[in-house]
Amino acid sequence: MNNQENNTIETKAYAERFWNGMRGNRSVMDELLVTATCLIGCHDLPLCDNDRLIDNLNNKSLFRRIASVKSLLNASSHIVVYDSNDIAAWVDEENPMPISDSADDFKLLQIESHKLGVFMSINNTFMADNSFGFEKYFVERLSKNFARAETNAFINGTGKANIMPVGILHNNGGAEIGATANTTLTYEDIVSLYFSVKPEYRENGIWLMNDNTAKAIRMIRDESGAYIWNSNNNSIFGKQVYISEFMPDIASGKKPIAFGDFSYYWVIPRGTIGVRPLYEKYAQYGQVGYLAYERLDGRLIRTDAVKVMVIS
Repeated sequence: MNNQENNTIETKAYAERFWNGMRGNRSVMDELLVTATCLIGCHDLPLCDNDRLIDNLNNKSLFRRIASVKSLLNASSHIVVYDSNDIAAWVDEENPMPISDSADDFKLLQIESHKLGVFMSINNTFMADNSFGFEKYFVERLSKNFARAETNAFINGTGKANIMPVGILHNNGGAEIGATANTTLTYEDIVSLYFSVKPEYRENGIWLMNDNTAKAIRMIRDESGAYIWNSNNNSIFGKQVYISEFMPDIASGKKPIAFGDFSYYWVIPRGTIGVRPLYEKYAQYGQVGYLAYERLDGRLIRTDAVKVMVIS
């Protein structure tokens, strides 16, 4: 096997060299220069470790659990979005089957390749300890950092070109407004948001809010005097509540609650994770710094599938 073949990310030889380089062996990184995936010299994680990182991300990232993950590994800037409002129809024996127009069922969606970066540093002493489990620690720490940043972006992303995805709270391309309320939430406010979502999206609907909002809703009672929050399974009206610190508090102009079918939010990864070691910058601290990047986009493909409450 020649050196070029050894440098492909699925080989054991590449993984051994990659991790030796991450531990501080600079000459190995020079050998792997052909694998650099960006102008600043990032190298792809070995395939097995990239797969493990993605598995961790799928568990740690809130949106990767409640949304739909649609990997797009090629260079295309478009993806076909599909959805329809097809219904079955009773057919008269003497008449033909009515055919509905399905031209709008499929449309091209512009997909970006936003770059999400993470920086971290690790002490040389830890890396030299064979019992430390450097590779596992590295992957788990990266996945935790990426998961938090992803969740924040998929909620609050501005959608600015070449910077970050469109979050569900964005005014243009995010979830539609389903209800308006004052800072003191009432039973009627929660009911209004719930029924603002079409039945087809309520069926698999979930609630999304932060801890402070959840605390306020736990105090709300229905018309019969019962709490609307089911403490046995953390649900409202039978629909699961998910908590994220990145949802805003109940305050004027904010959107503290979202409800609907989040599977219509698409998380679109665009390739493997790239890492670049920084040997010199943190040498005086006995550490190696690391820059890691992933490329992805996120989009709510049906803006009426999720509704938000806005505070007046």
